Parts: sequence; C-alpha cells; structure tokens
Amino acid sequence: MGSTCTLCDTSVFSYSRLSSLTGEPLAGEEEEGGEEGTGLSQTYMVLRHMLYSLTENENFRPPVMKGRRKVIKYSLLCLKSVTPQECYERKMFKEEYGEALVLAKQYGLDCDLVYQRQWYNNPVTIATIQDYLSKVSKEEWVIQECMNRAARDYETTRELLQYGLVKTSFREVMACGPEGSGSRYDEEREGELTLEAMETELTKCERFTAQQTKLCQYRHVLLSYMDSLLTYEAILGGPIAADEHFDDEFFINFRSKNLVQAAIEYAQEGNGRAVEILFTHHGHIILPHSLPVLSNFPETTSVKSYKSLLPYIDGDGGVVLMDLEQEPHRAHDWSELPIAALFDSNGCTPSPWQIPV
Repeated sequence: MGSTCTLCDTSVFSYSRLSSLTGEPLAGEEEEGGEEGTGLSQTYMVLRHMLYSLTENENFRPPVMKGRRKVIKYSLLCLKSVTPQECYERKMFKEEYGEALVLAKQYGLDCDLVYQRQWYNNPVTIATIQDYLSKVSKEEWVIQECMNRAARDYETTRELLQYGLVKTSFREVMACGPEGSGSRYDEEREGELTLEAMETELTKCERFTAQQTKLCQYRHVLLSYMDSLLTYEAILGGPIAADEHFDDEFFINFRSKNLVQAAIEYAQEGNGRAVEILFTHHGHIILPHSLPVLSNFPETTSVKSYKSLLPYIDGDGGVVLMDLEQEPHRAHDWSELPIAALFDSNGCTPSPWQIPV
C-alpha cells in the first residue's frame, strides 16, 4: 500500500495571449474592459447584436469575444509506502470504522480495536453491548468493562452486569481449565446442573488455573454489583421508579461502599426505609452491627419511621433484635462454595455481599 503527494498548478489563457505567442492576432478582437460581464455591458452587447442584424452596418458589428482555455498541470512530488497497520490506524482515527474493518479482515489485523474504539466513543446502551462489546474476542477485557462501566439507566446497567455474569459462568470457568477438562460442559448441561452437581464437578478438579482463579474473582465482584443494583432499585421504590430516578454516578459510588457504612449514612439521614431494606436483603452482614447503625438515627427522627428495626422483648422475656424476615436477592452461587474458594491459589475471598453457606 502507498500514498502519493501531488502539486496542482492551474493556469487560464485567453485566445489573445495564445495568438500573441504564435504571432497571429485574431481579427476583430477587443481588449477586455473592466466592466466585462456587468449588466450594463451585457445590455450594450445585446443592443449592438440587434442593430447589426437589422441594419448590417459594420459600425454595429459586435466584437469577437475572447475565448479562454484552462490548463491544469499535476506534478508528482513524492510516493510514500504505507503499511496496512498505519492505514488501519488512520481509518480508526478518522472514525471510518467500516473501511477499517475491511482492512483488518483483508490483512489479518486485530478487529477488536475497531469494536473497542466504538465501545469507548459511545454511551453504554443495550445496542452498543450487542453491536460492539459482544464482538470483542478478548474475554477478560470484556468482563472488566462490565465491571468498570455503568449505563445511565437502570435496565441497561442490569443488562451489562448480566452479560458479565454470563462471561464468568460455570461453563466458561471450566473451559479455562487444563486441556480437555472443559469439553464436557456445554451450555445446555450447565442449565441442568444443580448447585450440588456443580460442587461435585469442582471436587473432581485438582486446582484452578490462574485464568480460572481470575474469572472467579471477577464473578464475585459482578455478583456484588448485581446485589447492590437490586438493593438500590428497592431503595428507589421498584423497577419503574428505578427507571425514572436512576443515578449512575451515585450507583458507582454505592456499589463499592461498605454495607455497614451505607446503613450508617442512611440512618444519619433519617431514612428508616433504606436502612430497613439493607437489613432485609443483607442482614447476615449488617445484623451484627445493628446497634451502632441504629444509634446514628438523629434524635429528632420519629421512632415510628424505624420502629421495625428496634430490638424488643418477646413474651418469653427474650430479646429479639428486630422483627424482619431475611430476603436475600439470590440463591447461593457456585463460585461462593467453599471448594471454589479453596481452589483459589491467589487468596480469592468471598464477596462482602454474598450469602454465607
């Protein structure tokens, strides 16, 4: 491949100049006046034509108009060789993604760069997930994008996290094991496997590879973010309210926050409903810290707003911390099994949002 650099030189000649070069002036030629082409000059010429056609008087013969010739001269200045990679990068810089993909496929270049550039240059939507993110072959990069980015609306954020969970499924993790170990696990069978069956399959493995360990860690983070998203949805008032009032910047901060700290901050705001939701869905983590959390409610806050969170004495004289039924967002995940954590040679620890065994 190559590129050229040319020089374009344009010259305009009248017939009078050409005739002067040959020494044969044209009969009847007149010099161009400064008013040639103006409305008055054109009217004058029309009148002369009319008078000459009526009288055939030589005094009214219109002058011969000068002809013009345009000469364009091209000069080749240089011829530069360009590699397919350089041309590919230029196409992407100019956002000519279609032509860049054609070059990449023709010369065996990395097509992922095109989809990655388009993914970065567009907001996160269901369409961009399907059109760009899903076409990137670098699985680890895709999973990291699912963890690091968030959409501006609730549904798309949930779809992005769900896509990351699919990329870290039991089938994907087992396929990254020693050669041949993942061939038994297809998508249909994974849907049939129960948690006990997955645990049995895990016990047959000697250990996790580095890639399997990394996928397990990513899955823990994604599960944590999905739990926090569902909690945020409940705090906003349900799926419909979440679509209307979802704040992506708040959610990015909320999902990385310690649960106990989040409950304390809601208590300090006097938001008893939000604290109750946190206790309901994450009581196994927050319940041991219930008294410090409750002590952060302002004294001016009505006790009725968090009455269900206060400890009380039952009929038998026993102390009941709070009258709330625990409702985890999800069932226990296979990656949170003790056997899966033992395989993690790099010390993969359970997610702070996960459900204990």
